[in-house]
Amino acid sequence: MPTFYVSPTGLDANDGLSELNPWSWARFDSWLPEPGDVIRLRAGSVFPGRVNWMFREKDVGDPANPILLDRYGDAALADPVVASPGDLQGLAYAGPGGVHVGAVEFRGRCVADNAVDGLFFGSLDANPVTNVRLSGTKVTGYTRSGVYLHAGRGVTLVDVRLWGNGKATYLSGIDGLTVLRGEGRGNDWLWSFPGDGGNAGQGLSVYGCRDVL
Repeated sequence: MPTFYVSPTGLDANDGLSELNPWSWARFDSWLPEPGDVIRLRAGSVFPGRVNWMFREKDVGDPANPILLDRYGDAALADPVVASPGDLQGLAYAGPGGVHVGAVEFRGRCVADNAVDGLFFGSLDANPVTNVRLSGTKVTGYTRSGVYLHAGRGVTLVDVRLWGNGKATYLSGIDGLTVLRGEGRGNDWLWSFPGDGGNAGQGLSVYGCRDVL
């Protein structure tokens, strides 16, 4: 399957199939990937809004042939940033699964009256979201959880950095959860304003999961 490149200097009319002819962010936002597609965001860039793969005209993903969202460009540059306004997730996904995210930063604004998760993974039916992997991903500044996933199978977080969210994760009902290394820092924003019962911040919140490493 093809690799698509996305850059702030890209054009809607480009084919997106090389670093020299990247898509614009608007072109990417209007498109839905096929199983096995690779999408690369230009390093050192900021992309406003969110990655929206939820409630679109068709389901996105195939657990047996995952989509990859990652970076491209000079290794010395910072990871690309998806910068969300206060009322949007950084990535919103609902479907069968098969989504891998690499070295991309998702950055929220922590607005008290807009409780959203940074990366949200949900199912559209009774089947679990299967084969979700985050590797080298950073999620910061979301009012609820950095990463939310309920009812999954085969979920892996490797070297994930979760900073300044309401809580680091809310992971529940997952069969086969692996968390390797990673960092959580300052995930107590949810409890820092009045009306939340004086609770302390929460780090890796895991509920009702089996086969956890």
